[in-house]
Amino acid sequence: MTYAERLRKRWVVVRLLPNCQTVDVAYFCRYTDAQNFALLMSRLDLAYRFEVMFEPNVQCSSIATSQNGIDRKITP
Repeated sequence: MTYAERLRKRWVVVRLLPNCQTVDVAYFCRYTDAQNFALLMSRLDLAYRFEVMFEPNVQCSSIATSQNGIDRKITP
């Protein structure tokens, strides 16, 4: 894996909600930055739990989200 490929990876800090739902809070290029931010948020807001997740690199032109939230492939 090249350096340019590693830069495209995105780490996302999510707030965990009931019923296995999540809310994206912030995006980071480095895992340690995301981890430190999640730790800070968990100390500031004790009512919620924050986790770091990896968001794979998705081509925005080939994937679209429909109204019901399911990803579907767009054919040109």
